[in-house]
Amino acid sequence: MTFKNVALVGASGQLGQKILRHLLASPAEFRITVLQRQQRDLHQSKYDMAGHEANVRVKVVDYENHEILVSALRDVDVIVSALDSVTAIRLDRLLLEAGRAAGARRMFPSEYTLDVLHPAAVALMGEAHPRVQHARLFDALAQVSDDETAISSTTIVSGMFLDFAMKGHHGNYDLDKYSGILFDGGDVPATGCSSDFIAASVVAALRMPEELTRNKRIHIAEMRYTGRHILQALEVATDTKFSATYVSSEFIQKKLTLAIDQGLEREIFVLPVVLLNFASTNEASKACGAGYLETGLDWNAGGFLTQERKTLLEIAREVVQAR
Repeated sequence: MTFKNVALVGASGQLGQKILRHLLASPAEFRITVLQRQQRDLHQSKYDMAGHEANVRVKVVDYENHEILVSALRDVDVIVSALDSVTAIRLDRLLLEAGRAAGARRMFPSEYTLDVLHPAAVALMGEAHPRVQHARLFDALAQVSDDETAISSTTIVSGMFLDFAMKGHHGNYDLDKYSGILFDGGDVPATGCSSDFIAASVVAALRMPEELTRNKRIHIAEMRYTGRHILQALEVATDTKFSATYVSSEFIQKKLTLAIDQGLEREIFVLPVVLLNFASTNEASKACGAGYLETGLDWNAGGFLTQERKTLLEIAREVVQAR
């Protein structure tokens, strides 16, 4: 079987908009339900329907109201969450419970990041970290859903959002000041994706036979990179020399400890991502498996992923041109 009726949550966000665009462009002709908190006219929303309004229905929901959410998810095969990470920690569980009650067969949680369940990530963040608990929730479905009619999960593990990093989302690149922060020399390798490649991969996974993605954590990667490679790509794209500040992973570790002590939510989420994607995990500066998803470089969704992998420079030029 394959999925036909897709509920998309977070369609107005940066990733959600791109997932919606790829859903609408797919030859699979998905029937799409967009869940949103407030009523708005489709033509005045952030959604780019591009003449596909007939294929999309928008339902206004209260995520905290289980019955309303269950009603909105009736006749849905699969729920795709594209919520930001902080919101997803709170709402993905509610979506899972409502999806189970509504008869949905699959949920794609919003865990588009490094491999949170890799031993290095768990060791750094701890089992009590909200991201680890979120990942465990969906990973546990494999242990309890032997019945093929029970709801299952597919997690797209993407590594770093490279276009977001270039825009300064993690605080280590600044296009306005032409500056960058390089951790542990800037030469620690990792893998990552552009947000558009992640969106294309989500839709490609939706097109695969259900049994091939059932209760799977799928590693994807568009390219290898280092912190220095990103800096160099931005220099070429802007035709400007960037200043570089060098920071040790020990310094970031101390910031993370302080953030935990002070309950700084954003830092608690962002700093582990910085450490596991850009910083060294040992004295040999070897890649950390949590952020280095090498098998993802060859993943093509069994032929359903037709999106070409871009180079780091191509992504940098797109980011600079979009400013």
